[in-house]
Amino acid sequence: MIKNDATSIEEKLDSIIAELRHINRRERLRTAGGIVRFLISIIPIAIMLFGLWYAYRYTDELLNKVAQAAARQAAAATQQNAAAMLDTSALDTWIKQYLQ
Repeated sequence: MIKNDATSIEEKLDSIIAELRHINRRERLRTAGGIVRFLISIIPIAIMLFGLWYAYRYTDELLNKVAQAAARQAAAATQQNAAAMLDTSALDTWIKQYLQ
């Protein structure tokens, strides 16, 4: 009833071994793919952590640069407004038109 044929058992074992080798190759590829996907997904986290560290480390310098830029812009705007206020030609024209 049950054949204990050595060739059939050997064939079955060979097919099992071939299937295990195929599964092993597939698992190695899946593992490599998982590692690559992990490395790609960790890049934005690393960039964010570096940015946080940089901002923490150089906060004073960054604030000084921002304050200097704001001061330069305020000075330029003030000079433009002061020049416009000191320009009396528009006022003279208005007075001449009013007095005539």
